[in-house]
Amino acid sequence: MTPANPQLSTASRPRVGIPWRTSHEEANRMTNKLQYYVDAVTFAEGEPVPLSLQLSAKDLAAQIKDLDAFVLPGGPADVNPAL
Repeated sequence: MTPANPQLSTASRPRVGIPWRTSHEEANRMTNKLQYYVDAVTFAEGEPVPLSLQLSAKDLAAQIKDLDAFVLPGGPADVNPAL
């Protein structure tokens, strides 16, 4: 896939945070599923920013303050929709 507008500079693209799906995938650098989200954000003319699940609250806050949006990837665990 190629972005809809490859001429758009990285500086003008929205920065989109994408957390790893699981700590296991992050620790083992299993990027095959994360890559789908990275590719989708790139195709939508965004700048994907993978977010570590291992960051402290302070470090995460510092990293996300410059983001424009988030993608929340699915994971292998079911979450109660009421939550």
